[in-house]
Amino acid sequence: MVVSKILLSLLPLITPLQYKSHARVEGTSTLVCQLTYQPSITMGDFEALELTPFSGRPLNICQISVENENDSIIGRNSELVQYRSIKTKIKKKEWVVNSIKSALESFGVQSVSECEGTTIRCTITKMWVEEGSVYKADFLMKVSVEKDDSTLWAGIVADSSNRWGRSMSCALYNETLSNALLGSVYKLLSNTNFQIAIQK
Repeated sequence: MVVSKILLSLLPLITPLQYKSHARVEGTSTLVCQLTYQPSITMGDFEALELTPFSGRPLNICQISVENENDSIIGRNSELVQYRSIKTKIKKKEWVVNSIKSALESFGVQSVSECEGTTIRCTITKMWVEEGSVYKADFLMKVSVEKDDSTLWAGIVADSSNRWGRSMSCALYNETLSNALLGSVYKLLSNTNFQIAIQK
């Protein structure tokens, strides 16, 4: 009886410690990766794209911006109690601009950086990889088609990608994020209203 009373009196001290062990906190450990565009999916993973709206002239991409572009963190590993941040060595905008151009070319669509005629503006609002039991990347961008100070079309395109592999792999962070970007570009190109707008 005495032992039971002692254990009961210790419960208020034990319980907070038990709950605290399950809380996730931001850790000081980081993985720095050279962010590169290296998708693991191919054009054969997508349905055939109607290229007629894109023939004859390249897309005029006037502007590509990235929210929080000076923040070098692109993801985190949440396998342990303490999160581990994933950082990039280059500016996120630099990677996005080059990667979107490469993604367009892989679908047979050319682009130029011009602000005349019918133009396209993109704002990347999310590019993030969460590593838990799998790698999961999310890529989201707001896109508008403009001409003569008028917006012909505006919308949001997004895609996600999952990969499985060894923990804390820069290659897998790159592949997963690249796959999500490529999927987002495909969704943009296959959007009927976007196709109509760029021909005006």
